[in-house]
Amino acid sequence: MEDSILTPPTILCLYPSDILDRMRRFDETLLAADPGFDQETAEYFAVHTLTWGTGSTVTVAFLGGDKALHEQIAAAASKWSSHANVRFDFGVDPVSGAHRTWSRSDTNYAADIRIKFDIGPEGGQYWSMIGTQSRNPRVCPANEASMSLRDFDTKLPQDWETITIHEFGHAIGFKHEHQHPQGGCDDEYRWWDDPGYIPTSLSNAANVRCVYAYDATIVPDVNGKLPGLYRIAGGWPNYWSICTIDHNMRQLQNSSAYLLGPYDGESIMKYHFPAYMYRKGKQSACYSDKNDVLSDGDKAGAAILYPFARDQSEELAIRMTTILDDALALEAVRPDIQSFLEQQRGRFQSNQ
Repeated sequence: MEDSILTPPTILCLYPSDILDRMRRFDETLLAADPGFDQETAEYFAVHTLTWGTGSTVTVAFLGGDKALHEQIAAAASKWSSHANVRFDFGVDPVSGAHRTWSRSDTNYAADIRIKFDIGPEGGQYWSMIGTQSRNPRVCPANEASMSLRDFDTKLPQDWETITIHEFGHAIGFKHEHQHPQGGCDDEYRWWDDPGYIPTSLSNAANVRCVYAYDATIVPDVNGKLPGLYRIAGGWPNYWSICTIDHNMRQLQNSSAYLLGPYDGESIMKYHFPAYMYRKGKQSACYSDKNDVLSDGDKAGAAILYPFARDQSEELAIRMTTILDDALALEAVRPDIQSFLEQQRGRFQSNQ
């Protein structure tokens, strides 16, 4: 049995179900504003109506962790700022060197991005709110984390930097690249089990010795038939429901709420999966080796989403304001969502 079969796929964003529900309801409001979409030349995929605005300083605060860990996370996050006109302010005290903190008793937002390392009431493992959703009281209140880097304060995972860059990509507005409306990955994944597959894990597979936590890993059965993505992601270590899998994996509909470019298989915002999870294996257009750094497409997309040139910034702000006006015109917009959209509109108007 190949190691690639025994090793479960790395799922970067394990969102708690209640937070997924909040994000999904908000997305539905934005997507209802306009069923069309616009295509740009850079390779990226972002919810540009949830960006912070060109030239913004996004504040960050921590709950837990020490100074050394905070510095590592700040350094990883700054890689986005090298290519985008947005920077992160971690509130470093000039005397002690301590970073900004937040608490679960906060009634006002201590920072735009609030990072936790414990499981907390929100739950989940690695995840982040998309852009300014982190300051939407209905989606993410001030006393809740907007980003989870669970257990980083106990032991850093080997790919901690990749995880951090990925989650900060969400925090400035990027969605998952494999969900790109034009990517076609829906047709490439093996969603369902091979016909006749017998549910099998390492704990009951023939001639396989259990290896502690991995004994729950879903594997091929005695006849060599393969499990599908729904079964694999629904098992250890993710235990995702079909609804959660769809939210994180399924191709999204076209909408001008998204800023789109050609599908970028090398994006750090794309999940990496073993070849067996694709219908055509390594020949699949959506298959790629794991990418641990920002791709050229990520860099180009960040530069267009947060342009350095004034004329580009003004053009983008006008476009965003128009889309938000469409969303605000919807009769079904709840008062709390309306308030948030108006706040976003004001943010972009300041760049015109």
